Amino acid sequence: MTWPDRNQMLDEKALREACEGRDLGWRIRVLDETVSTNDLLRDEGRVSDVMGEVVFAEIQTGGRGRRNHVWTGAAGRDLLFSLALKPGTVVEKWMRVTQLTALAVCRALERELGLRAEIKWPNDVLIGGRKVCGILVESFGRGSGSFLVVGVGLNVNATVFEGELAETATSLRLACGSEVVRERGLDRLPLAVTLLEELRSAFEAVADDDVFRVCLQAISERNAWLGRQVKLKVDGVECWGRVMGLTEEGALRLLTGEGAERVIHSAEQVRLI
Repeated sequence: MTWPDRNQMLDEKALREACEGRDLGWRIRVLDETVSTNDLLRDEGRVSDVMGEVVFAEIQTGGRGRRNHVWTGAAGRDLLFSLALKPGTVVEKWMRVTQLTALAVCRALERELGLRAEIKWPNDVLIGGRKVCGILVESFGRGSGSFLVVGVGLNVNATVFEGELAETATSLRLACGSEVVRERGLDRLPLAVTLLEELRSAFEAVADDDVFRVCLQAISERNAWLGRQVKLKVDGVECWGRVMGLTEEGALRLLTGEGAERVIHSAEQVRLI
């Protein structure tokens, strides 16, 4: 692991060459600033073919998570990027992408840094119970012109979080046990390459049911709140229950207080009780 200069920007040329060396097939761009990498690919995808495009941004002035929650980052500090994807399968299987993305992030952190990461269903990655990564998957277009934009925000070198984030968030720099890493920070480029490699591998499971079953087992093993009591908001209505696991398509299995099992496909909020 090499040590970055403070606020060193991602080197687009080096990132492209590293991805080409692993034959990943992604087309890479690195921007100094944009409103939102998801919005950028959405707009470009409506007028041209953006499949395989990956856009990193050092600053996103309008970055967001699910339900329009704000995502902030500082230049030279984190990894904020989006990629365009068009899975070669029926749209019903596209819902697999969010958790496959989370699995790819977990595997990249385990490979690159030896950190054990867990998945908070459906779209957050945690280390030590604190959020280190958020994922936003959005679909655009209609019919044969439909495509997905996958947004990832990974806290890499942040050392301080303000407000409520001080109690709920962490960064890779803080999570690493090494005092040297805590002092100097992490080089984001090799981590970005490993992330893109793991994402390419994970996305093969979108269309392949057998591969997805294997991935789902790995996702289940990283279920941060398995067996825990949670409160959810589904379509604006709160509900409670114990997390029992995932269905064969990755939906949440919840045991309610009445003893009935409920399947949750999407929720606005998921919190521990």
